[in-house]
Amino acid sequence: MSQNANQNMERRRRKRDRIRDLVLAGMRGLVPRGRARSVRYVDDDEVSPDSDLGRPGRTFHVVTTAALPWMTGTAVNPLLRAAYLARGRPAGDVTLVVPWLAEEADRRTLYAGYRFDAPADQEAHVREWLREKAGMPAEAASLNILWYGARYHPVHMSIFSVCDICSLIPEDGADVCVLEEPEHLNWFRRKGNYKRFRFTVGIVHTNYRAYAGAQSGGFVRAPIIAGASLLVVRAYCDRVIKLSPVLQKFSPEKEVVCNVHGVREEFVAEGRRRAGATEEDGGDVAPVEGTRAYFVGKMLWTKGLDKMMHLQHFYRKVTGKYFDLDVIGDGPDLEEIKRAYLGRSTNKKEEEAQAKELAEGTKHPNLFDGFDLPKTIRELVCKAPIPTRFLGRKDHFEATAGDKYTVFINPSVTEVLCTTTAEALAMGKFAVIPAHPSNSFFAEFPNCLPYASDVEFAAALGWALGHDPEPLSEELARAFTWEAATERFVVSAAVTVRQERARARARARAGGR
Repeated sequence: MSQNANQNMERRRRKRDRIRDLVLAGMRGLVPRGRARSVRYVDDDEVSPDSDLGRPGRTFHVVTTAALPWMTGTAVNPLLRAAYLARGRPAGDVTLVVPWLAEEADRRTLYAGYRFDAPADQEAHVREWLREKAGMPAEAASLNILWYGARYHPVHMSIFSVCDICSLIPEDGADVCVLEEPEHLNWFRRKGNYKRFRFTVGIVHTNYRAYAGAQSGGFVRAPIIAGASLLVVRAYCDRVIKLSPVLQKFSPEKEVVCNVHGVREEFVAEGRRRAGATEEDGGDVAPVEGTRAYFVGKMLWTKGLDKMMHLQHFYRKVTGKYFDLDVIGDGPDLEEIKRAYLGRSTNKKEEEAQAKELAEGTKHPNLFDGFDLPKTIRELVCKAPIPTRFLGRKDHFEATAGDKYTVFINPSVTEVLCTTTAEALAMGKFAVIPAHPSNSFFAEFPNCLPYASDVEFAAALGWALGHDPEPLSEELARAFTWEAATERFVVSAAVTVRQERARARARARAGGR
């Protein structure tokens, strides 16, 4: 439909609404006593005051399901969103609401290498990270941080609240609430009601339906998770922002698809450095010898490591050899993944311990000593070790900045919007990723190499390993910044007067629900 046709249709709708409301207002018998009013209209396309997040004087509570030092997206992205919302606002106008794990065992599980005896200790770490890693000293000082009691559930690999979060927020400060993962926050909600806020925005990060479907009994779990998520998101959010179209529908009249995430400034600065170096060399930079591809992510098969194995086997079938790969990350499936990629008998410490026990006579030999049975079917599929280095948990920027790596591979299709893909592209690297709705935001960038088949993957990777990435323009580089992401967030959260009136009529038809 043309733009003129759309404009004509909008004019006809406005005229129809005005005539109907004027007629109803003039027919006094249809209007209850005390409810009659004069009909006044502002521009239908104006943003309603409650949804105008750019208006001076607004206060924000950004509620999320994870906190640093757990380096997961729901810990890092809400922190940076809150910090950028706090930029230029009076101290205390923006509050980050994060979970405090009351059980020491939970803290040891998630925060290995860190010890926090009280919320104040963890808060000091969060502020230090924001000051040193994100380069935001002013925001690290002005941002307010509020902690709520929570527990870590290993089965779900998630944190859930054990208290009423709303009761921790004063009534006079309940203006704008940003629920990061609104479904997750409300599945086991304890009392409280986010309707006390003037405006509540839900940002959906995770495709829980896809994760549930991939688990045992997924055909039962997935629809239950989807149904529960729909109910709570629809009930408690005035606006729903989905990071990509891969997510389920929650409330069509409330939702919008937009990437409202950015990356840390150091990633963008690295991309600008590479672009400047390319210009100095006349735009023709030879690729580094021995370039290796790399992957960054949690060590879970569902993060695409099974697909990576398949792509390795196909690439070998086509070219006669595997491609060199460095894997950065840690997680529950790490040992299984290492055995599948490198072959059995890769655990040298375990072998040495068994040999020592046999030598000391503390272990009796048996028929199966020295025979390492496969633990997963993926180990049987891999007939030769894949040249892969597992580097453990490292910061993405610190591990890959510079010219050592130019090719990032992420075959996962369970992500909603992969932060590590955005970080790699921001640094000016190639990103070889599936052609999938979750990756639609990245398609406009010249260094994004999407593939729709194994053949296309092999061609894209072969080309990337032999070429240097194209320098990012300033306009494209800015799209990755949190300044641009915050602007997109404010625009996406806005609800026009027309949309608000349509919602009110829909609620009235539904009996006020």
